[in-house]
Amino acid sequence: MTDNNWVFFPGVKQAERRNGSFWINHRGLVIRSPKLATPVANRMAERFQSLYNVPILLIEDDCPYIAVTQLELNLQESIMDVDVQSLELPQHLEGYTCTVTNDCMRIQAHTYRGFLYGWFTLEQWIHEAVKIKESPKMFIPNMRLADWPDLDLRGHHLDFKGSVPLMSYVKETIERLAHLRINTLLIEYEDQFPYQSLPHIHHPNGFTQQDISEMLAMADKCGMEVIPFIQSLGHVDFVLKHQTYRHLCEDGLTFQYCPCHPGSLQVFKDMVDEIITLHPNSRFIHIGADEAVALGRCETCQSWMREGGDTRTKVDLFLHYVKEAAEYVLRQGKQPIMWDDMFHSEKCVDRISELPEGTALCSWSYYDMGKSNWVWWSGKYYSSKQWLVKDPGFIPQYQWLEDLPESEQAAIRSVWDKGEYPLYGSNNIPWIQAYKEQIPIIFGASCVRGADHTNQWCAKQEDRIQNVIFWAKFAKESSLSGVISSAWTRFYSLSPSIEPWETEWYPLSAHACYSWHTATMREEFDQLWTHTFAAGDPILLKAIQLMEKGGNLHKAQYYYAARQLLTDCQFPHAWLHRYAEMLRSSAHFAELTLRFETALRDVEWVMYVKEKQPLDNDVILERGFKVLTGLLGEADHWEKYTSRICLEWMSAPEVEELVMSKLHSFKVRADIVHQHSHYPLQ
Repeated sequence: MTDNNWVFFPGVKQAERRNGSFWINHRGLVIRSPKLATPVANRMAERFQSLYNVPILLIEDDCPYIAVTQLELNLQESIMDVDVQSLELPQHLEGYTCTVTNDCMRIQAHTYRGFLYGWFTLEQWIHEAVKIKESPKMFIPNMRLADWPDLDLRGHHLDFKGSVPLMSYVKETIERLAHLRINTLLIEYEDQFPYQSLPHIHHPNGFTQQDISEMLAMADKCGMEVIPFIQSLGHVDFVLKHQTYRHLCEDGLTFQYCPCHPGSLQVFKDMVDEIITLHPNSRFIHIGADEAVALGRCETCQSWMREGGDTRTKVDLFLHYVKEAAEYVLRQGKQPIMWDDMFHSEKCVDRISELPEGTALCSWSYYDMGKSNWVWWSGKYYSSKQWLVKDPGFIPQYQWLEDLPESEQAAIRSVWDKGEYPLYGSNNIPWIQAYKEQIPIIFGASCVRGADHTNQWCAKQEDRIQNVIFWAKFAKESSLSGVISSAWTRFYSLSPSIEPWETEWYPLSAHACYSWHTATMREEFDQLWTHTFAAGDPILLKAIQLMEKGGNLHKAQYYYAARQLLTDCQFPHAWLHRYAEMLRSSAHFAELTLRFETALRDVEWVMYVKEKQPLDNDVILERGFKVLTGLLGEADHWEKYTSRICLEWMSAPEVEELVMSKLHSFKVRADIVHQHSHYPLQ
């Protein structure tokens, strides 16, 4: 063991190794704790019992710390105060100190979370001591440390609209998130919530009230705040797909409510009422309101705007509706949070101040990695035309800053220009300073999963990690209220499921690590992640890096090499083995998509040529169809293998949709091309 932070994940801010060790003798241990920290003390007792199999005595009193001492024959001697010379307790509410001396192990904190995080850190230290073969198992080396988070809110998004896991897996995930120091859950139920007053919406296999109560109890045990997420305007296909609610569609589209129909807001209010009943302790409710792309299309909305003469716009329509939604949440004693994109998409950043007092804003940008050559404005990505000469492959779209009206160029430049305009600017979302001038509570939102493609099995890991690093550092520099890592399971409610939960742990770990300690170096993070999360085995990281190379170079061989690395790997934890299997499945899926594209391209031309000349004995086609047949067999194997893994933590109907939708389009294309030839597909 070393005297640096290497064994701690996330890395701690102050730590030092000291001479000597705390000895756990056969008589047992006394754990003394304040009432506030009793659940933490219970955790500690269970862990010590499993590691050392010694008697444990729990004592609850008014002491300001958790202290672990030897169980002596004289009980009073066991619980006496000793001078442990701890570091100064950090002022942050989640700050803590851990100290190990010859006589005592002590955790000091202000809050339940602080005690919990202190124990998680001490547990890592004890785990390292147990692993050292040359050191007796019953000795824990002395040390002292102090730690605290850089960001107050470190959230993660639980999206239940697709690839819905079993509740047992959800609770396991919450426990693991707590160990990563995630302190907030943004929970998007959609049709999984058992709404009583709104018929048809609840999915037949959705959660029960008992399921939700168990999940919230686990979150509370893990020191987590829960923010329910209720869509108020767009992304409501899960409601409007039902005939009962079809009259609320904006211009007949199931994606969005009509903001002028009184029934739209009423459905939202009914959802709020029922959600609050099961979430009485939640401070915030997220009301969505993003990507309202059909705003103002129907005749009712256009009529509302015409009633205002030349003064009413789509922006007025949007604000009129979301203000009512936010005010209703505020009347229920909760604070509304809403997404920010409609303000820069509709060029009305200056109107955020019109939101009801107490409303918070959450700014999302999933491709922001800092200094950028494009800016998000009016729903599009704008770059300088100079990139056509400099490097056209370095721009996301063909939208030019120079083509914007001068007033809009000036508005963008005023917040984006950092000395390299128009080639580069600060970041993709430079409007946050303008937000801060109008509203006090602003969160950031990165993305660890679900931002890349509608038919993806695993996110582009390095893109996701760079995005969470940007947001963590930017949030600290800009004094934001925190960052939530979104993790989407569908692009919208009626699209297919994407990127299952179990593929997110590498970028999600980065979000947790950097939100706690933003100064972590990139190489240090990989070392920490491998040492702690991956149980010291470098194979997982090597496989991920090969997959990244395969995606960047579009080479199937890298994916093949990654899954070969992961074949027959053995890990000390069942959950880690499951993660490795999901990575292997991800590598195989990406490999198959590249190989299918090549194989189909080699034979699809027959659909045109066959009408021009006979191709009954074409050796090239014969070879091509043989390759395609082999790929179809591999696809069948991938579906069976992946289904088996997913059935460990998802229900059968969810697994079927998630897995069977992924390679379906390639199978259909193969069948179509087969119909144009006499070569068999077996």
